[in-house]
Amino acid sequence: MAPLKIGFLSLTLVSETRCSVNLRFIFSLLVLTHTIPLQAQLGKESWHWQFGFHNTIDFSSGVPVVSSGALSVMTGCASISDKNTGALLFYSDGSIVWDRNNNPMPNGTGLIGGNGDATQAALIIQKPGSTTLYYLMTCDDRVSAVNQGVHYSIIDMTLNGGLGDVSLKNQVLTPPPATEKLTAVKHCNGADFWIITHSYNSNAFNAYLMSASGINPVPVVSNVGTIQQGPVDEASGYLRPSPNGRYLAYTIEYSSVFEMADFDNSSGVVSNPFTVIYPGTTGTNGTHLPYGVAFSADNSKVYVSDFKGPIFQYDLSSGIPSVILASQQTINTGLYGLGAIQLGPDGNIYVTVYARRFLSLIQNPASLTCTFVANGVALAASDSCAFGLPNFIDMGTPPPVFTPHPLPLCTFPSYVLDAGAGNTNYHWSNGDTTQTITINTFGNYSVTDMSAAGCRLIDSFYVSLTHPPVIRVLRDTVVCSNTWVPLTLHATYPNTLSYLWNDGYTLPDHTLTAPGNYWVQYSLADFCTATDSFTVAIDSIPTLQLAKDTVSCRTSCTLAAGTSFPCIWNTGATSKQISATKSGNYSVTVTSAAGCRNSDTIHVTLYSPPIFPNIVTPTSGDVNNRIDFSKYDFTTLQVQIYDRWGKLVFESADPSCIWKPDTIDGTYYILACYKDCNEQTESGLIKGFVTVIR
Repeated sequence: MAPLKIGFLSLTLVSETRCSVNLRFIFSLLVLTHTIPLQAQLGKESWHWQFGFHNTIDFSSGVPVVSSGALSVMTGCASISDKNTGALLFYSDGSIVWDRNNNPMPNGTGLIGGNGDATQAALIIQKPGSTTLYYLMTCDDRVSAVNQGVHYSIIDMTLNGGLGDVSLKNQVLTPPPATEKLTAVKHCNGADFWIITHSYNSNAFNAYLMSASGINPVPVVSNVGTIQQGPVDEASGYLRPSPNGRYLAYTIEYSSVFEMADFDNSSGVVSNPFTVIYPGTTGTNGTHLPYGVAFSADNSKVYVSDFKGPIFQYDLSSGIPSVILASQQTINTGLYGLGAIQLGPDGNIYVTVYARRFLSLIQNPASLTCTFVANGVALAASDSCAFGLPNFIDMGTPPPVFTPHPLPLCTFPSYVLDAGAGNTNYHWSNGDTTQTITINTFGNYSVTDMSAAGCRLIDSFYVSLTHPPVIRVLRDTVVCSNTWVPLTLHATYPNTLSYLWNDGYTLPDHTLTAPGNYWVQYSLADFCTATDSFTVAIDSIPTLQLAKDTVSCRTSCTLAAGTSFPCIWNTGATSKQISATKSGNYSVTVTSAAGCRNSDTIHVTLYSPPIFPNIVTPTSGDVNNRIDFSKYDFTTLQVQIYDRWGKLVFESADPSCIWKPDTIDGTYYILACYKDCNEQTESGLIKGFVTVIR
């Protein structure tokens, strides 16, 4: 199975309809929960569609009415209608612009566009503040020998007897090479637009601000997401904004990639992308070829069309990337050759399938149980679908940026709510028009204002009754010492305005000079007052009296802790005394009833009886050629050595004597009587055998 990647998440697709999630890292999420729900309806500008092989659709009656038209185009196209009357104005395939009478405008040929072969070959936007000027953006295709990037021209509807003509032509917007992605998002101020393109051999999104002054040629560049590079077909695939202007969704067809990202419609910045890589092979014959993208009108669902047949639905309502991907459903798998998908004025999503005489439909696209209708809208008898549908901006006026502020407070005399400095046009729910208001009752309060960027903002304050927290910063403390030493405690607690100790001290860090009972009163920012009380006591260090390091002439000795407190030795024993049976370090820890501890360690050296060698090799040089009795540190010694016939061959009373055999090989008997420890009062006796080998 191929992996799905989502920011810092890693997922694996296990079927066409669901994916399992393996969370690897923490990721920056798409936040949907703080936006006001918006049921976007395309305006009258989108009432007339010209697309495919001679297809026209008129939505002015509320239902799609089909007829045959002049345009014949494989993929990208755009059309525009009067925003007040809904009457068709003009349309284009990116190379030619036709008037409403289906005639090329006098200066409307030779546009630098994709000849209808680019995914989003054209896009039409009415100039902000004007009733007669329109910008026609044209995007070249990547199949051409030389990609020429993205350009724009201006159509003046006062020319050519009111049919319109091109007054400014082929102005460079995005230099080549560029992908075939071209869309726009309305600025949060409700008047201006962001025109968005994507460079090729790059991951750069270019957002150009269009205002009443024209197009700012310097884009806001966001380098995020997948780098689109390689074969020219990697440039194809749609780029679509959500109706509320907060998100971008796009496909990279021959890489089998679908991505989403945040879009800030006040600054033009694209951020926080996450990526879905569909499983299987890639390229022109890939298992999946994701192409079209469309959002439901309420921003809660996004759909991705796959040329190979399926349409994938993703539920965005959670705002959690892993949950979004796990929500994947396959809406249709019975058709082949799927192209563009486009939100219609009636709220349905329209699907084009190559060479079919029907447009397919996704009805009720905001529902998890939406309905796919393969033969949704029958086209005119001689017409059929290609791969494209008109490129519209799927939104009306952007919703205000909504920020809720839960505000739990204890009983309060008054409180100041602040909408923030730097904005204008404040209007509170109580009628005040200032930046701040003073309240003295619980309840809901809201304020609308305008940001410096012209965005409408809404702040909502829910002021509710809460209770003081239980603070347990300071704990009962026992100081283990035979004499009191000053003790510094730290009472710091979040959102505390002031501190008051029982002795009148008012800072959070306090040095105590005596044991006793203490408390600290916290005055919090939410008008709550809480108290933390505790006791500080002193307890003597428990007594412990181990002997000094010991050398014993015995094979064991008894060690006593010399205390009345509970003990634990490093041997695991818990008695007051233990028997040491081998040399080494012995330690003991004692603990008082209050938890104070004391430890001590003793080193014990125990007696080890001497051991003589059992083989001597007189001819081996200086190694093992003798028995040197001096190395045993005997105090007294009487040693006798006999051969196997009982003949005495060596005898000495010198503790430093050495026996180096000069006798024949064989086994010899040793008898040694000795004393070797100053404390030893009785003699030791060693009986043994030694073998001489020459």
